[in-house]
Parts: sequence; C-alpha cells; structure tokens
Amino acid sequence: MGFGRLHRVMTSALAMLGVLALVSTGRLGWAGLPMLVVLALAVAVKESWQRRPATRYLAGAAMVAALGAQALRVTRGAAVVESIVALLVLAQIARVASREGASHDRQIVLLALVHFAAGAVLGAGVAYASCVVGAALVVPGALVLAQLRTEVEANYRQGARDRTGSPVDVARILRSKRVVDREFVVWSCLFGFPMLAFALALIALVPRGVFDAGRSVGFSAGIDLTIPGGLVADPTLVMRIRGPASPLLRGTSQDAYDGRTWSRTLPDDKPLQASERGLLELDRDAVGRTAEVMHVKLEPIDPAVVFLPARAAAVRAAGMVRLARKEDGEVRYQPEDDGLTYDVVLGADAPERADARADDLAPYLELPADMPPRIRELARRWTRETATADEMARAIVAHLQREYVYDLGAPSSGELDPLDHFLFVSKRGHCEYFSTAMAVLLRAVGVPTRNVTGFRGGTWNRFGRFYGVRQSDAHAWVEVRVGRSWKTFDPTPPASAVESAPVLASVREVFEANDVRWDGGTRRSAVRHHERSGHRTLLPILALAVSTAVLAVLSRWRERRRRSVAVAPLESFSGESVGAVKLYEQLEATMAELGVRRPRGVPPQRHAEELRSMNHPLAEEIASLTQIYLQARFGGKALITADLCAFERRLRALQDDGRVRDGKCSAMKRGS
Repeated sequence: MGFGRLHRVMTSALAMLGVLALVSTGRLGWAGLPMLVVLALAVAVKESWQRRPATRYLAGAAMVAALGAQALRVTRGAAVVESIVALLVLAQIARVASREGASHDRQIVLLALVHFAAGAVLGAGVAYASCVVGAALVVPGALVLAQLRTEVEANYRQGARDRTGSPVDVARILRSKRVVDREFVVWSCLFGFPMLAFALALIALVPRGVFDAGRSVGFSAGIDLTIPGGLVADPTLVMRIRGPASPLLRGTSQDAYDGRTWSRTLPDDKPLQASERGLLELDRDAVGRTAEVMHVKLEPIDPAVVFLPARAAAVRAAGMVRLARKEDGEVRYQPEDDGLTYDVVLGADAPERADARADDLAPYLELPADMPPRIRELARRWTRETATADEMARAIVAHLQREYVYDLGAPSSGELDPLDHFLFVSKRGHCEYFSTAMAVLLRAVGVPTRNVTGFRGGTWNRFGRFYGVRQSDAHAWVEVRVGRSWKTFDPTPPASAVESAPVLASVREVFEANDVRWDGGTRRSAVRHHERSGHRTLLPILALAVSTAVLAVLSRWRERRRRSVAVAPLESFSGESVGAVKLYEQLEATMAELGVRRPRGVPPQRHAEELRSMNHPLAEEIASLTQIYLQARFGGKALITADLCAFERRLRALQDDGRVRDGKCSAMKRGS
C-alpha cells in the first residue's frame, strides 16, 4: 500500500473510532447509526472529488445548516449536551468528506481526540473502552505519517528540487511503497500500547483523593421527570460493602409531588434523633439479639445521606462522625472530603420507621390539582378487586411490571405531563417513572405513599471480596403506609443489563480491589513510610501487568471451551426437564438481584463452583439449589408439589437476606 493511501486509511480509521466512541455513550439516540453510515460514505469519497471547490462549499453549507438545526432544537427544549455531541460528529463528517492535504488530516486527528475526551466525560462503557484500545493502535502511526506527509508537502510548496534539479513530485512520493515499510507501521502502531498500559497502571495504583479531594458521585435527593433525555449508566463506584448483601439501600424520601417533580417538605434542620459517640440506635431492642454486621465505605456524596438496608437496627460511624436521624427515617452525616466509613448492625426484621406524621398522613395523600382524571380512573380500575392497602399496592405492582417496559431513554421526559404520557402513551421509562406512577395511583385511591431514592443491588468483587455499588445502581421505589408502619414496594420491572466483557470486568475488579487497599490504610502508611525504596514501588505494577495478562489468556481459553459445548434444544427435554428450566430461571433472577449474575455461556454448575472458589457468602445455598435443578433436568428426578414449594421458599429466603418467611406457594395455587 502506498504511503499516501496508508495515511488516508489510518486517519479514516481514527475518525470512525472517535465517532463510534461518541455513539457508544447513547447521547445521539437513534441518530447514531445513520451518522456512522454517513461517515462511512464520506470516507469513501474519491480524492479527486475532494479537491473540487464544490465539495468544500457543500461541506461548509452542510455545517452551517447543521449548526442552525441544532440551535433550533435547543430552543425547542432539546438537551444542549446532545446538540453539542451531534455537532462534533457532523464536523468530523464534513472534514472527512472535504479533506485535502496533511493539514486537514491533522484536523481529523484532533477532532477524533476531542471525541474521545467527550466520550469519557459523558459516560464510558465497554464499547468506549474498545474504541480507546483501537485508537491506541492507530494514533501513533497516524501522527507519524501525518508529520511525514507535512514535510513532503512543505517541500513541494517551497519549490524544492531533487538531485537532478527537477521539482519534487509529491504525487509520486505519496504513491510510493518505499517511504515506509511494514515493520515501521507495525512498531509505530504498537508504540501506543505501552502508553495505554502506563495510564491504566496510574489509574489503578494512584490513590484517589491525591488530586481531587472533593469528589462527589452526584446523588440527588429530588426527582425531576421533565429533564430531557434519558439516563446514562455511570460505572462510578459509590459504595463498597462487606458482609450480608441487601437488595435495597435506602437513602432519602420525598413526599410532595407537583405533577413533574418530587421534593421534601420535612424540615432538615430538626433531627428526630442524634448519635451518641458515633452510634445511632434505630431499633434498641434488636441491637443485642444479632451478630450480623455490614461494613460500608461510602464515597463523598451530596446530600450527605447514610444508605441503610431495611433491617438496619443501629449504625456506627468511624471517626466519631455525628449522625442525625430525620423524621421520615432518613439518616444524614457530617460531610467530609473522604466520605464516610460506617458499620450497620442488622436486626431480624425491618424496624418500624419513625415518622412525626404518624397521626397526620395528609401530606402523603396530596395530588396535583391539574392531574388528568384518567389517572384516577386507572387507579380505581386496577384496584377494583382489592380491599386493603397491601392488596392495592400488590395489584398496582403487578400491572406495572407486566404491562410496562423499563427504558433508560425516558421517552416521556419532554412532555407537559410526563406521568400521564408514561401511563397511557409510551409505557416505557426508568425507575423514577415506575415509582412515581405507583405512588400517585395509590394516593388516588386513598393510600398514603412516599417516593424513596437510594441504591439497588451491587456486584460481587472476587478479588476484594466486597459488593461494589455503582452510580448506575441508583434506584427509586415506594414506601406504602400499611397499618401503623411503612412497607417497601419496588414496581420497576427487571432490566436487561448489558454484561461487560469477561476480561474488562476482571481488570476493573482488580483496579477496584487495589483501590480498597488504599482506602483501608495504605494511604496513611504511605505517608508514614515514604522512604521505601523504588524497587518495592515497582512490584505492584509488575504484579498488575502479569495478572492482567494471565486473566486475558485464561478468559480466551475459557471462551473457546464454552463455544465448543453443544446445547440441546428445549423441545427435546421431558416435562420434568422443562419444569426444572423454569425453576432455574427463577434462581437466575434472584442471583441477578443479589449481584452474582451468571455470565452468558457459563454452565450453572460451573457458576456455582466459581462462587465457592470466591468464598461468596451465598455460594453453598446457590450450589444446593443448582443441584436440585440439575438432578431434575438431567438426572430424571420427578418434581412434586412439595419440592417446588421448598425451592420457592428457599428463593424467598435468599431475597430476604436469609430469612424464611411464610407465604403461599405458587405451585399449590396452580394445583401442580
């Protein structure tokens, strides 16, 4: 391949990777794929056409038109961020379609780097990481070739002549295959990987807080359904939890809904209860009867809320931080730059939450004056065959989870009445729409409710042996007044989570586990023992590089083994086998809720064995339930009603933090 064509291919590849990085953030929505297609067409434009003045005029006119169109979108309520992202992509398309010479190619490289920077700010995921790896391969070679081409073109413009006295033939040089050989291209491209590895090592080993003492993960105590655009999954780590897992971690609640936003009317300056020596007892009677403790490391958060599971009986903050309990059960702490480290003592059951409005529930029944009448009619229709508040809540949860779809895109956000549009038009939205719908529908039939925000789930880190809760795990649900206490209901249907690639997920877990060691005392010991020799500092870097390479090789080997396993069709199994498959689907849903989702392609028994090797606290119970499934599906064991009910009770125990609750068996209700 000639020197000029090779340079053109590498700059085009970098332009495609930069645009793909922006598309992977989700901020372009449905327009992302068409923009990629248009960019591919721009890359295919012939060089002879690009040198024509008409092409440059057309590209300039298209950019002016795009700028006007995006300005018009912003005036009509579109998000400014989405418009800026679209302009960045359109600018690259126009530059690629009308490029001429090395100066334009440098502009393409610069725009691609801007795209990567914007993608990192807007939300980096697995697809973005893949684009970054591709860019690390292309950027060094593209920059070297751009510099060579600049020198050649500069000589031509200055009237340089060769040894024979003839003018330098730039076209002949660009067509030449002897300017750069294959080894030059390979080594210049591979030069980017040491730089990428060095950057990853810095991210993993440098303690957080050295350069940014006041980070905040952006948790908000309010909800606004009118913000244009959807939610973007943010992998920022918020909490690390050691001890029993909890499906929901309560943060704060909102009682006032005006038709578009939720807010708190409870006074924040009047705590119901304050801590003594860092200890706050939420249920004094349960503190002495339990030995289960949950250890939590919370990053700096705004507002400074302490996130607690439903069974929290007491909470103790490290460093004698003052804790304050609010009237609705919310617990706040004195903000610090390093966040908060605290222990939660777990009781057998969820204590009744304190509420100064126990006798005045009117604020939890208020509805917007302009609420459409059809919302009240829908609430009456869904609860027609119920009598108690608990039954009404369960009926509404069933309708929302069965008839509506979880969608981060939030198509109802730009409407005048987002809740009405969600319930009757789009029927798609994220957790804030589901919690708002349930709270408003229950209030419409006279049941006091409040909206609650916090975090849900968490993922087990096998290297650090903790649950990692991320910003993307932020969640909203509902608390319903049942009798004299508040009961939790989560109306949001399960989401189809996008699983990370095994290698990237493992590397991320290594980084986060190492970060925990910094937070757990290494930072202080490093200050006290800064005189350690340099070879000791290099050991973690070498260990990280070796472990990453081993993980990559093992993951590739396991992936090849998985592909070689043939899966029999479902129709070939007996009736008992089909019933066993349904049982394991329920177990999989429970494992996903507890943060131990089975990766796609990993057999059930191997997944259970991996949990045992990680010393996961729920490994033995999950392995036992998996054996029941395997014996029924492949061992010919008959499944009777008692077996189905026992399996269902054990699943409920897993969902309720290991407690077995009484309840009707669905198999008995079906008469199976």
